[in-house]
Amino acid sequence: MFSTVLVCGEGPGFRRLAIGEKGVLWLEVTATGDAGHSSAVRAGRSAAARLAHAVSAIDGLTGRRGTLPPELGGLAAVGPCHDPGLELTANVGVMAAGTFIGQMATAGRAEVYLRLPPGISTDAEEEMVRTAIGGDGLSVRRIKGWDANFTDPDSALVRSWQHAEALAGLAAADHPIRLPASDASRWRQLGIEAICYGPQPTLSAGIDDYAVEDDVINCVSLYTLAAVSYLTTDGR
Repeated sequence: MFSTVLVCGEGPGFRRLAIGEKGVLWLEVTATGDAGHSSAVRAGRSAAARLAHAVSAIDGLTGRRGTLPPELGGLAAVGPCHDPGLELTANVGVMAAGTFIGQMATAGRAEVYLRLPPGISTDAEEEMVRTAIGGDGLSVRRIKGWDANFTDPDSALVRSWQHAEALAGLAAADHPIRLPASDASRWRQLGIEAICYGPQPTLSAGIDDYAVEDDVINCVSLYTLAAVSYLTTDGR
């Protein structure tokens, strides 16, 4: 009797196998400010100025390091010494304030997308943002979020993948923490083992993006071998 597992084709690329992914936190930051003509503005009192301060403070959070849980402690010795999967990133994707150049901005908003490494929870990061921006004319609302998650490196699914690599004559893949979010993280939240492996995009999210043919064939071979291994040997 086998459990449901998932091999997600959204891999980290470069022939690496992601057994874990960063967490996600979407926040909306709103700012309010004094009303009046632009000639009467005071430093730091308009919504635009307050929002600019908040955005700068949030941008400064990028680069903070997380920590691997004990179950993944061995990955530090396997992967590169500087793994971006252990770094927090904070991107301000939307920012707007004011309605007219000749008036003080009385309202503004920014939408922020934070990727959270293991060791930094959504609750801890939201509090970190609130502390960084201060409270004068600023407020924070969570849009959505979930913590980083991972599949046990000694799980049947990962052992089956390693068996597939050996059958294909390939070296064991590094196990980074994947940077973008994928559906695998949602399956893990339901208690389902999930890993990510896929062809390397050459111009990821760019114009005329493509994958190398040999890389695609390599993925198909590993998907098939891993499935057969899981269904017949449980990775042993």
